[in-house]
Amino acid sequence: MKRPAIVLCTALAVFTSPVLAQEDMPMGLPQPAKELEKFSRLIGYWQGEGTSTQGPNKPMGKWTSTSHIRKVLGGHFLREDVRIDGEGWPAPLQFIQFFGYDKKKQRYTSVAVSNMGTAERSEIIFQDDNTMVSAGVKFFQGKLVTERWVTKFGDDGKISFVGHEAIGDGDFFVHVKGTSTRIDGKPKAKIVDASATMSEPTTEMGKLKGLIGTLRFKGEMLMMPGTPMMPISGESITESLFGGTVLQTVINGDPTEGVSYHGWHALVWNPRDKNYVSVGVNNMGENAFETGVWASNTELLFTAASPWYGGIPAVYSGVMKCAADGTLKSYTSHAIIGTHKPAKVFHIDYSKK
Repeated sequence: MKRPAIVLCTALAVFTSPVLAQEDMPMGLPQPAKELEKFSRLIGYWQGEGTSTQGPNKPMGKWTSTSHIRKVLGGHFLREDVRIDGEGWPAPLQFIQFFGYDKKKQRYTSVAVSNMGTAERSEIIFQDDNTMVSAGVKFFQGKLVTERWVTKFGDDGKISFVGHEAIGDGDFFVHVKGTSTRIDGKPKAKIVDASATMSEPTTEMGKLKGLIGTLRFKGEMLMMPGTPMMPISGESITESLFGGTVLQTVINGDPTEGVSYHGWHALVWNPRDKNYVSVGVNNMGENAFETGVWASNTELLFTAASPWYGGIPAVYSGVMKCAADGTLKSYTSHAIIGTHKPAKVFHIDYSKK
């Protein structure tokens, strides 16, 4: 069962790199998008129930869920922690997801990780004030799966949703159907259980064990070509989630001109594409989805194309260097910003706290 997708450069954390605000960062952080008010009805604790099936003509099984949705990162995102327990499941299905609004592209987005070892970024469409729609494709057990999710807000305060899937060239069928009701107070059971996993950790995720822990970072970054590098520093906390299938990092930058960077990032392994996938959000309203591969035994390379400060088109490559034991040592990024020549735009060194 998959959770409905209502659900920087690799991070100012384990993999720090320069995702920059579109507004004047030195004058203060940008304000949250007004469009996020459409999500305000989701805030709170929720109890859900419904049915699901893994294929057409297969039996439907019952499930129950508990979730918590609240504003985070200065109000730029809503975070939802989800736990879903199903009949006969070996473990509860779990999601951590963030949804927000991309001001530049003027669209609703979400990023999410699960204890199946997956990471996703999705677009959300508000068909009307009470209906959200998202769609996507994935590969499952070697077959192409097309899916669509429809979430509706009811006048009674409840939320209903249905997910349809089509496997290969087959017809669409109802994969998941259910409702959620807001509850008063905090549930007694823990929603996100970091030890609960639905898949086994891969050898590739095992290579990243040396990144776990609390680190201090210090270095510099470029705001604009032709200007001096700006000093940056802070702390990152990396931990293993869901049996080692996900690495989560929380970043807290030291104040610079009265402004502090805060971000959340996660890293998983994509076995089909044979690369790492990184997703992240921050308190500048940005979200990221990136891939990485090992360039050598101690260097993990990330590449991306994303807007630079002020929305200037840019491409970059970032190299995360580790010691022989896997301990994170540094991160350096080079970029081509607009029509400028390639230049080093970011460098930080890490040390154990």
